[in-house]
Amino acid sequence: MGNKLKEITAFLNSIEGWADESAVESEPMPGLHTITIKKGKFTYLDQYGGGEPFQGLETVWIDNHLEWMMSYRGDYNGKAPYADFGGFLKASLRAAPKSMPVRGPKNFVNQKFPGWKYDNEWKGDISEFKGKEKITFKDSKVYYAEYYGGSIDLRKDT
Repeated sequence: MGNKLKEITAFLNSIEGWADESAVESEPMPGLHTITIKKGKFTYLDQYGGGEPFQGLETVWIDNHLEWMMSYRGDYNGKAPYADFGGFLKASLRAAPKSMPVRGPKNFVNQKFPGWKYDNEWKGDISEFKGKEKITFKDSKVYYAEYYGGSIDLRKDT
């Protein structure tokens, strides 16, 4: 893994994006939600739209140059309490593995959320990946999402 990818991985590990309980969202256009986090030379932007289903795009800039992107799309079917679902999804995302901090871990349960289970499978690494995640409540699927992304502009002239 190159230095830039190590920096991006460390930066993504230092933020929680949408899962951050203190994240401030803006709505630059009706129905489009944006979370922006700036930290040193890094800027993170998460833009998403819709309720159910939803779709979004996360981006990372280094020194104002776009370096990394991830697209995602999913749906929550409403067959379990939304407040519990949202809290559990955020807890799952905060438990992301340090080597792959783009969604949650392979599997996640939490005693604060009895009956809930998160499963995630992906191929690749931070440089190029794709994956699927799902959440079940009492063994019934209530949420799924697919995502893909990685580094961009690797062959640009510098």
